[in-house]
Amino acid sequence: MQLRISVNDYAELRRNYDELKQFRFYPDAFPVMDHEPLKHYFQLLSSPEEIGKAIITLITFQKDDLVAQCSGIMLPFQTLHSLQHEETLFFHDDWYAGFLLHSCEPNCKLDMNDFTLHAVRDIKVYELLTVDYNATEKKLYQGFNCLCGSANCKGWIGGYDYKEN
Repeated sequence: MQLRISVNDYAELRRNYDELKQFRFYPDAFPVMDHEPLKHYFQLLSSPEEIGKAIITLITFQKDDLVAQCSGIMLPFQTLHSLQHEETLFFHDDWYAGFLLHSCEPNCKLDMNDFTLHAVRDIKVYELLTVDYNATEKKLYQGFNCLCGSANCKGWIGGYDYKEN
Protein backbone atom coordinates (compact mmCIF):
# COMPACT_ATOMS: atom_id res chain seq x y z
CA MET A 1 0.00 0.00 0.00
CA GLN A 2 1.30 3.42 -0.94
CA LEU A 3 1.44 6.07 1.76
CA ARG A 4 0.36 9.57 0.82
CA ILE A 5 -0.20 12.61 2.95
CA SER A 6 -3.33 14.55 2.09
CA VAL A 7 -4.02 18.26 2.38
CA ASN A 8 -6.21 17.40 5.37
CA ASP A 9 -3.28 15.58 6.99
CA TYR A 10 -1.08 18.66 6.50
CA ALA A 11 -3.80 20.84 8.02
CA GLU A 12 -3.95 18.52 11.03
CA LEU A 13 -0.16 18.52 11.36
CA ARG A 14 -0.12 22.33 11.20
CA ARG A 15 -2.54 22.40 14.12
CA ASN A 16 -0.13 20.13 15.98
CA TYR A 17 3.05 21.96 15.07
CA ASP A 18 5.10 20.37 17.85
CA GLU A 19 4.45 16.97 16.27
CA LEU A 20 5.14 18.25 12.75
CA LYS A 21 8.51 19.86 13.44
CA GLN A 22 10.16 16.53 14.26
CA PHE A 23 9.39 15.40 10.68
CA ARG A 24 10.41 18.58 8.82
CA PHE A 25 13.57 19.08 6.81
CA TYR A 26 13.21 22.86 7.00
CA PRO A 27 14.03 25.00 10.06
CA ASP A 28 11.26 26.17 12.40
CA ALA A 29 11.56 29.71 11.01
CA PHE A 30 10.27 28.52 7.61
CA PRO A 31 6.49 28.52 7.19
CA VAL A 32 4.79 25.14 6.98
CA MET A 33 3.73 24.37 3.39
CA ASP A 34 1.36 21.84 1.91
CA HIS A 35 3.42 19.09 0.28
CA GLU A 36 6.69 20.12 1.88
CA PRO A 37 9.08 17.16 2.18
CA LEU A 38 8.72 15.31 5.46
CA LYS A 39 11.00 12.70 7.01
CA HIS A 40 8.09 10.22 6.91
CA TYR A 41 8.57 10.10 3.13
CA PHE A 42 12.20 11.02 2.45
CA GLN A 43 15.58 10.48 4.05
CA LEU A 44 18.80 12.46 3.79
CA LEU A 45 21.68 10.02 3.42
CA SER A 46 25.38 10.63 3.88
CA SER A 47 27.70 8.68 1.63
CA PRO A 48 31.39 7.94 2.10
CA GLU A 49 31.70 8.37 -1.68
CA GLU A 50 32.18 11.66 -3.51
CA ILE A 51 28.43 12.34 -3.79
CA GLY A 52 28.25 13.44 -0.16
CA LYS A 53 24.60 13.74 0.87
CA ALA A 54 21.59 12.61 -1.12
CA ILE A 55 17.80 12.35 -0.77
CA ILE A 56 16.05 9.00 -1.13
CA THR A 57 12.33 8.40 -1.19
CA LEU A 58 10.63 6.08 1.29
CA ILE A 59 7.47 5.90 -0.85
CA THR A 60 6.71 5.40 -4.53
CA PHE A 61 5.76 8.11 -6.99
CA GLN A 62 4.12 7.84 -10.37
CA LYS A 63 5.13 9.89 -13.39
CA ASP A 64 3.92 13.52 -13.05
CA ASP A 65 3.24 13.22 -9.29
CA LEU A 66 4.10 16.20 -7.13
CA VAL A 67 7.03 14.86 -5.12
CA ALA A 68 7.59 17.89 -2.89
CA GLN A 69 7.11 21.62 -2.51
CA CYS A 70 10.61 22.92 -1.84
CA SER A 71 11.54 25.98 0.17
CA GLY A 72 14.66 27.99 0.75
CA ILE A 73 16.21 31.43 0.89
CA MET A 74 16.58 33.77 -2.10
CA LEU A 75 20.12 35.07 -2.46
CA PRO A 76 21.74 37.50 -4.92
CA PHE A 77 24.69 35.11 -5.29
CA GLN A 78 25.24 31.43 -6.04
CA THR A 79 26.16 28.78 -3.45
CA LEU A 80 26.97 25.08 -3.63
CA HIS A 81 23.36 24.26 -2.62
CA SER A 82 21.56 26.93 -4.64
CA LEU A 83 19.57 26.69 -7.84
CA GLN A 84 19.17 29.54 -10.30
CA HIS A 85 15.77 31.26 -10.20
CA GLU A 86 16.61 34.33 -12.31
CA GLU A 87 19.78 35.78 -13.85
CA THR A 88 21.04 37.15 -10.51
CA LEU A 89 18.69 35.45 -8.03
CA PHE A 90 19.41 32.04 -6.54
CA PHE A 91 17.21 29.70 -4.53
CA HIS A 92 19.38 28.38 -1.66
CA ASP A 93 18.14 25.18 -0.02
CA ASP A 94 20.67 23.24 2.03
CA TRP A 95 17.97 21.25 3.80
CA TYR A 96 16.36 19.33 0.91
CA ALA A 97 16.53 20.48 -2.75
CA GLY A 98 20.24 21.25 -2.46
CA PHE A 99 20.83 17.52 -1.97
CA LEU A 100 19.04 16.33 -5.09
CA LEU A 101 21.68 14.53 -7.10
CA HIS A 102 22.41 15.00 -10.79
CA SER A 103 21.55 12.49 -13.49
CA CYS A 104 21.51 12.91 -17.26
CA GLU A 105 18.34 10.74 -17.08
CA PRO A 106 16.75 12.14 -13.90
CA ASN A 107 13.66 10.84 -12.13
CA CYS A 108 12.52 14.35 -11.14
CA LYS A 109 12.27 17.87 -12.50
CA LEU A 110 12.44 20.94 -10.29
CA ASP A 111 10.26 23.79 -11.55
CA MET A 112 12.36 26.89 -10.93
CA ASN A 113 9.30 29.19 -11.03
CA ASP A 114 7.39 27.70 -8.09
CA PHE A 115 10.02 25.32 -6.63
CA THR A 116 7.89 22.21 -7.02
CA LEU A 117 9.56 18.88 -7.59
CA HIS A 118 7.72 16.52 -9.95
CA ALA A 119 8.38 12.91 -10.98
CA VAL A 120 9.31 12.62 -14.66
CA ARG A 121 8.98 8.83 -14.48
CA ASP A 122 7.78 6.28 -11.93
CA ILE A 123 10.02 6.28 -8.83
CA LYS A 124 10.47 3.25 -6.59
CA VAL A 125 11.00 3.15 -2.83
CA TYR A 126 14.63 3.80 -1.83
CA GLU A 127 15.57 5.46 -5.13
CA LEU A 128 17.87 8.45 -4.99
CA LEU A 129 16.05 11.57 -6.19
CA THR A 130 17.79 13.13 -9.17
CA VAL A 131 17.45 16.16 -11.43
CA ASP A 132 19.41 17.35 -14.46
CA TYR A 133 21.65 20.14 -13.16
CA ASN A 134 22.01 21.46 -16.70
CA ALA A 135 18.28 22.28 -16.57
CA THR A 136 18.46 24.27 -13.31
CA GLU A 137 21.59 26.39 -13.70
CA LYS A 138 22.98 28.71 -16.35
CA LYS A 139 26.44 28.05 -14.93
CA LEU A 140 27.05 25.64 -12.07
CA TYR A 141 28.77 26.86 -8.92
CA GLN A 142 31.17 23.98 -9.43
CA GLY A 143 31.07 22.01 -12.70
CA PHE A 144 31.97 18.33 -12.75
CA ASN A 145 32.55 15.33 -14.98
CA CYS A 146 29.36 13.24 -14.90
CA LEU A 147 29.71 9.55 -14.16
CA CYS A 148 25.99 8.71 -14.13
CA GLY A 149 26.45 5.83 -16.54
CA SER A 150 23.46 6.78 -18.69
CA ALA A 151 23.55 6.04 -22.40
CA ASN A 152 22.70 9.75 -22.78
CA CYS A 153 25.41 10.98 -20.40
CA LYS A 154 26.41 14.54 -21.24
CA GLY A 155 29.93 14.22 -19.85
CA TRP A 156 30.83 17.61 -18.39
CA ILE A 157 28.04 19.19 -16.33
CA GLY A 158 28.51 22.93 -16.23
CA GLY A 159 24.99 24.36 -16.59
CA TYR A 160 22.77 25.04 -19.58
CA ASP A 161 25.02 27.86 -20.81
CA TYR A 162 28.07 25.58 -21.01
CA LYS A 163 29.04 25.63 -24.69
CA GLU A 164 29.94 21.94 -25.13
CA ASN A 165 26.64 20.56 -23.72
